[in-house]
Amino acid sequence: MSLKITVLVITVVKFLYNLILDIAKFRSAENPTPENLKDVYDNETYEKWKKYMSEHCRLDIVTSVLYLAANLILLCFNAYSAFASLFPNGDFMQILAVILLDTVVGTVIDAATGYVDRMVIEQKYGFNRSTVKTFVFDQIRGILIALVLNIGLSYLIMSAHGITFDCLKLMNVGTDEVLKSGIIMTLLMSLCLMAFVLLINFLYPILSRIGNKFTPLEDGELKERLTSMLTKHGYRIKAIEVMDASRRTTKVNAYFAGFGKLKRIVLYDNLLNTMSNDEICAIFAHEMGHGINKDVLRGYFENYINMVLISAIAFF
Repeated sequence: MSLKITVLVITVVKFLYNLILDIAKFRSAENPTPENLKDVYDNETYEKWKKYMSEHCRLDIVTSVLYLAANLILLCFNAYSAFASLFPNGDFMQILAVILLDTVVGTVIDAATGYVDRMVIEQKYGFNRSTVKTFVFDQIRGILIALVLNIGLSYLIMSAHGITFDCLKLMNVGTDEVLKSGIIMTLLMSLCLMAFVLLINFLYPILSRIGNKFTPLEDGELKERLTSMLTKHGYRIKAIEVMDASRRTTKVNAYFAGFGKLKRIVLYDNLLNTMSNDEICAIFAHEMGHGINKDVLRGYFENYINMVLISAIAFF
């Protein structure tokens, strides 16, 4: 089986898998309110939530179909190689061409579906606070960040590839036999990918400041209670910060970001504006629990397994 056919098969299988999940989520909206939640959600609120979820599921299905169609067209009509031929010869320039084309196509699809998501569905249900200007700037910023990260990752992999060849020559190892097995290149590529993922996660607290404003949680009863929770469980973080999420949404959320010396917990400002201290402490405890239970580390391990599989597909 040729590499092209292999990629096409993987693309279609991935689409079908995601489609099955989206259809299952869509059909779940037909379920009545569970008995153990009837005292929590009134029927009107639950019905509104189901309609909201159904609209998002339909949009997810449309998005998947658009991505499948785009990928099949690009692959079947050799669009990547045709576009790459417009660039100067050289491995890096050819890879850069592929990244640019893939980013442009993905951006068009994401911008169209993202607009419907944020400016139509989220607006309809009272969650959106973004203006069209904010949406456009978010898209431009996302494109630039994606290009920088993808180009950086490609350069890292190519550099590691060249270093491996040089090392094999110095060790007088038969490169043909080694590369046929694909083992070294699989491990090398997976390590490069994982190192890049770890770097992005390490830098995320810094990168997330592009387009968002973060401020330290003000001193007071809430901060004292949250700090006490951290001290009680022996969990140390750099800071508890508040993000200006209300510029874009009315939703409430919190998340755990970074690791090492940059580790922190971020609260949406909507939390402080709409919830009591007890409710915020409960949400904070949930986020702190991810760190205490090493959920992030387990996620890194699972990601590495995925990287090995991706690398194996690329080199075997």
